[in-house]
Amino acid sequence: FSFFFGIRPDRSSPERKIKGQGSGFCVDASNGVILTNAHVVQGADRITAHFAGKHASLECELLETDEVIDLAALKVKEKTKLPLPVMPLGYSEVVKTGDWTIVLGNPLGLQNTCTLGIVSSLDRSTGETGFDWMRHPLIQTDAAVNQGNSGGPMLNEVGEVIGMISMRALFGEGIGFAIPVDSIRSALPSLISRKKVP
Repeated sequence: FSFFFGIRPDRSSPERKIKGQGSGFCVDASNGVILTNAHVVQGADRITAHFAGKHASLECELLETDEVIDLAALKVKEKTKLPLPVMPLGYSEVVKTGDWTIVLGNPLGLQNTCTLGIVSSLDRSTGETGFDWMRHPLIQTDAAVNQGNSGGPMLNEVGEVIGMISMRALFGEGIGFAIPVDSIRSALPSLISRKKVP
């Protein structure tokens, strides 16, 4: 814009870098596989992961994404001295409305945050959330979900992953949505093999 008005842009200034953040969780410590949302890593030229109790961030490579279910698989590039903390996967098919939910993540950059709620609704249609392009139902929770929680795990009362936080209601409170873990489990083999989910 300024070029047309006689002020040439300063080409010597460094390229502007934008830093984003989200949440995720490890599902395979021996191979360093971490899951998060596809929208968290979309367009990223560098991805790092940070775990509680570990001081250094870990460089990761993107294995594959599926934008339709909003899922991405990452792999830690180097072997770590200590094993990564793994989140066990539960089964979303046994989840009932009213069950306890625990949401873990980094909302608004506040690392290692834990919030508590219940399952508010099952099989929430994506049309109701305004995202018709998704091909799976979502689990609704009233646990506090904010920007930065995307990709974090939603656990049941025994600490098993029953979903991955994917979005929240923009103009409401206590309305968050998670991808059911059964959808994640079915997509995982393809993503780890660097293949598109059929």
